[in-house]
Amino acid sequence: MQFCVGGCCSRAGAREALDALLESLKAQNALGPDRVSVIPVDCVDMCSDGPICRILPDRKTARRVSPAWATRLGQDLAKDRRARK
Repeated sequence: MQFCVGGCCSRAGAREALDALLESLKAQNALGPDRVSVIPVDCVDMCSDGPICRILPDRKTARRVSPAWATRLGQDLAKDRRARK
């Protein structure tokens, strides 16, 4: 997963949303290279819609990501990962 922390996204709350996502994944032991990886990236050229999160490999893009939404995303990703095992 890529999470934009460029200037516009950071001013729109990307750091808080990224922290919420990471905490959510950590709480469910779902964060890590062999689990869910979150990579902070610089500008993704979608500044008016920030904060931006891309879920790979299909590149689904979430726009205007809030900390609450990021927390739910972390829970959903952890649940999906457990279901695939």
